[in-house]
Amino acid sequence: MVITLNFFLLFILLAFQRQNNYVLATDISNNNDFITEIEKSSISNTIDINILENPSEAELVSNVVCKSSCCYTVTNQLEIVGAVNLVANTDDGCTISAHDDTRIFKIETTGVLTVIHVRINHGRSEKGGALINDGQFHGTNLIFNDNRASIIGGAVYVSNTGIFDCIDCLFLNNNANMVIEGNDKVGASIFGQRYSKVSCTSCHIDNSTESTEKIIEVSKQQQIVFSFDWRELEDL
Repeated sequence: MVITLNFFLLFILLAFQRQNNYVLATDISNNNDFITEIEKSSISNTIDINILENPSEAELVSNVVCKSSCCYTVTNQLEIVGAVNLVANTDDGCTISAHDDTRIFKIETTGVLTVIHVRINHGRSEKGGALINDGQFHGTNLIFNDNRASIIGGAVYVSNTGIFDCIDCLFLNNNANMVIEGNDKVGASIFGQRYSKVSCTSCHIDNSTESTEKIIEVSKQQQIVFSFDWRELEDL
């Protein structure tokens, strides 16, 4: 009778968790667990990750890349298929870096990535040096720094299916190298395809190579960044 009752209570608890999409947060303090846990997004509905100080990883990189004891590095882009909530639980935030070797995040159409209190830097790719987004990205208190794209979207590339919103985000020294009709460095910080949804609230963009208003428009009053592709860019 006790076993039956315990099983019944467990069943009710699991049903409650599933109904409310409730997942206990996992505390991460080493690089391997960080990457492994994010990769689980392909088999789990929602993953909550608290990233903590990771001194052993910070010792391996320069102070320019990682300015605190909370540093995580990737050698291959992290593909987000499910929902991942990534929160830095340290006073001065955490750094995620690709050391100029690869893009950091690729969000699939089914993916939802939420990132809070993190520096995302030194990502490299053809499109979207730090992030390419076909799904949803929600960021708060982020710094995109020193990311590069050889074609377009120095830090972020948002496709027609993508939603990108950032609150209190800083874009520093990001760059894209494509030149179209004499207009240098297309979408140096953010590039969004024509039907993408891109918004930045209380964001600051600095030291990103200038683009013309036809390619990137910045509304200082609403602090929203819109990037429009020309017909020549439809396939990019």
